[in-house]
Amino acid sequence: MATIRLAESGLWQAIVRKKGYPQKSKTFTSKKDATDWATDVEAKMNRGTFSDMSEAESLTLAKGLEKYLEEVTPNKKGKYQETNRINKLIANTKISGKTFATFKSFDCAKYRDEMAALGLSASTINKELSVISHLYEVALKDWGINCINPVKQIAKPKVQNSRDRRLSSLEEEYLLRALMDNSAGDRSNKVVIDIVLFAIETGMRKSEPFKLEWPDIDLKGRVAYLRDTKNGKPRAVPLSTKAVKILKTDDDDKVVKIKRGKVFNTTYSALTQSFRRAVKRAIRLYEKDTEVDMRIEGFLEDFTYHDLRHEATTRLADKLQMHELMKVTGHSDARMLARYYHPKPEDLAKKLG
Repeated sequence: MATIRLAESGLWQAIVRKKGYPQKSKTFTSKKDATDWATDVEAKMNRGTFSDMSEAESLTLAKGLEKYLEEVTPNKKGKYQETNRINKLIANTKISGKTFATFKSFDCAKYRDEMAALGLSASTINKELSVISHLYEVALKDWGINCINPVKQIAKPKVQNSRDRRLSSLEEEYLLRALMDNSAGDRSNKVVIDIVLFAIETGMRKSEPFKLEWPDIDLKGRVAYLRDTKNGKPRAVPLSTKAVKILKTDDDDKVVKIKRGKVFNTTYSALTQSFRRAVKRAIRLYEKDTEVDMRIEGFLEDFTYHDLRHEATTRLADKLQMHELMKVTGHSDARMLARYYHPKPEDLAKKLG
């Protein structure tokens, strides 16, 4: 039988004791609520359907995300990106303030729709939902918290993977000008300029330049060795003369010292913020320089950092055969690279002889 008693605080306390189950207790403002709760818990225990949700009811998503960020994220290849996503989720108190038990599928669906309304892509939304989903799976399987994954109960946004956004020569000119703009003041990040130029030359993924250390660079052989990549396979990236020029300093020719540490000494978040600001600044510079009736529609408006990889891969496709390009970019499926090849019929005719 349950025990219902009036505590000194003036609240009614319900205590349920049953063999084979941990003691459960909860306080209520009315005796009826305390009795109803105790009756329900006892009935579930008798049927063998009782689930202890106490930890899920007390642990907030903010605390869970912090624990996840400390224990799980560091072991992931995409830890830079995931750290930013988790910090964003923690900062959103509408989500992080709820507990594992009170964050329902309705809340998850509402968050999905709010992000879509702000203009986030389906891919970005799904990545954030995946963090929440994996958090619940880890909490259930590894932390022993009895909870129900709300992400599994909602529909995910449909991702359109095909994106063929090219960077025109004029857009590139203004983008680089914006990155080098001294008016950016303290927000100007010279390392970001080098990373962007390096990305255009190599087609590296956004996170890959951050993994390069000087022992991974062979300036004489013009090769950069990526030991940790998205697909888990290390690869050697050949460097163009422009790419080498970005990395090279006067000291390299004199061999004054052996360089150590990171090649690009900045952060993933700094690159993200600087690039977004540069795109907006480039648009403003272009509009300032160009008469309204002469402006190109959509100039740099939808250009993202990931489009640099597409642009670089497209340029490399004009120089390399598909099997060679796969080794440079790290694509594991030739079908993903087929869209970069658009040979002219007259060029193919010349090859036929």
